[in-house]
Amino acid sequence: MKYSIQFILVVVFFFTGSQIFAQENETDTDVEEKHHLLTDKFLFEVGLYTPIKKLKISANGSSKNDLIDINEKFDVNDSQTTLFLNFNWRFARMWSVSVEYFGIKNASSTKLDEDINWEDIVYNVGIDVEVELKMRMYRVFFGRTITKGLKHEFGAGLGAHTLDINFFIEGEVFINAKEQKFERRSVGVVAPLPNLGVWYFYAPNNTWMFTARLDWFGITIGDYSGSILNVGPGVNYQFHKNIGVNLKYTYFKFSARVDKSDWDGRFSMIFQGPILTLNANF
Repeated sequence: MKYSIQFILVVVFFFTGSQIFAQENETDTDVEEKHHLLTDKFLFEVGLYTPIKKLKISANGSSKNDLIDINEKFDVNDSQTTLFLNFNWRFARMWSVSVEYFGIKNASSTKLDEDINWEDIVYNVGIDVEVELKMRMYRVFFGRTITKGLKHEFGAGLGAHTLDINFFIEGEVFINAKEQKFERRSVGVVAPLPNLGVWYFYAPNNTWMFTARLDWFGITIGDYSGSILNVGPGVNYQFHKNIGVNLKYTYFKFSARVDKSDWDGRFSMIFQGPILTLNANF
């Protein structure tokens, strides 16, 4: 409910702001040149995302309290830098489609300071374990421009975030009081979740542009149930008509319950941090 209220307030804020600028005459390009990111058909972005991560995961867990904090329990770094890619295509005057990607890979070897329950295995305190978590995020979004002018653009649309997650833990476990056995447990899932989204661009001139984006949704689809929240303000400096630099700050939260034969569990992932990219547009 909290996220629903936040979503409605942001939509109202964006819509109100768009009405303030709606009286701009879009045809007045002879007076002032529009920012190229408000008009060009194609936009490519490549850069680096440096998020602070909070990663939790469980198997056969019945509640959120069963989630294992990967950062804390396995001494995984809270922050890392990863590749970020984005492509946007305005295939019609008021319509666009975008594709976005980033991924992480974390591996660690550590001595457990408490027991870890994973499926039907208990990794006891004091043993050495190795873990690895790989995650790739894909976002596809179809947008419709609601209002646009010489200096602004406001739109909304539908999309989907898809997470491809793989995790394993391995180490020696006790079969009985005297016997040990090496056990490796791994899980993997591709978890899709649709979302609603809105965006707002404001360019005071043809060099600078300020952006804001919000994605949100919660739903159950087949073997998955979950929610997503993605918030991202940013700024663009277009130092050439076809090349620019972008600095954004993104907060991304994805939580899901998985009910499949090869993985019955939960995960919760939060990423927040800056994204610095170079864009090419035409």
